[in-house]
Amino acid sequence: MSSTGSRFHTSFAWGFLAIITVLVGLYAKVAFVNTESHKSLGQHNAEHFDNVASSAYEVEWVRKLAKQITAFLQENTEWLGVPAESGDCELKLLDYACGNGIYSKVLAPYVTKLRGIDISGRMIEEYNATAQSVGLSPEQMRGVQGDLLDDESAAKLQDPEFFGFDIVIMSMALHHVEDTGKMIRKFAERLAPGGTVLIIDWVTPSESGCRSMPLHGREKIPMRHTIAHMGFTKQEMLDMLSHAGLVDGEVKWLNERSEMPEDFGGPQQLFFARAKKPSA
Repeated sequence: MSSTGSRFHTSFAWGFLAIITVLVGLYAKVAFVNTESHKSLGQHNAEHFDNVASSAYEVEWVRKLAKQITAFLQENTEWLGVPAESGDCELKLLDYACGNGIYSKVLAPYVTKLRGIDISGRMIEEYNATAQSVGLSPEQMRGVQGDLLDDESAAKLQDPEFFGFDIVIMSMALHHVEDTGKMIRKFAERLAPGGTVLIIDWVTPSESGCRSMPLHGREKIPMRHTIAHMGFTKQEMLDMLSHAGLVDGEVKWLNERSEMPEDFGGPQQLFFARAKKPSA
């Protein structure tokens, strides 16, 4: 074979190899995007909160928000369903999307048994570490990984200890849920007769007058792919609570706005929505 022919075949071979390499890279990229796009919202939430479990509550605006929520809870215990005089009766609380247990810790003095459920396994590790740090036994305060909207996961939460709650609380997590009505119905199923559901979240900007999260800035927000709703109106919350078979629904706005980063739209308005399961 001539040297010219040899060089031609060598060049062709290298060129062909380069094309194959590019195509394999493109395929891998498309396959990754495809995999990401087929993840459920729950899977996105589990991954995100696993990644931030140890640091999420150290962010300054989150710390300030937690102080506001803590103050409201401590000042409104009867409104939440805690009897003025509980005596020796058992009071069970379910903290759903419990995170590191910050609000279970706040309400621990008012109840006898706390259970936390979170989609993030690492958040559950933080929750159980919080229980240990305040001297509560697993019988008194214990968290488990789970998702009530996932049939397989919910099937593992059929033990009586995960039913008959006097209070179910979900703080700053409903906006991460796609089917919010179903979520609240799942809470109602696990309440004892006369028990209370409490939802804490953002008022939608259309009702609060706050700025909404700028769409062009959402790429700056690591959790953007975990958010399903930009807040809720008062009527939306009352309707969801009512459709879950709950009564005496009421929505309160916090008496001051909450600081938020500009990428999130700046200051936002918190609400506390409460309703009860009819007594047997």
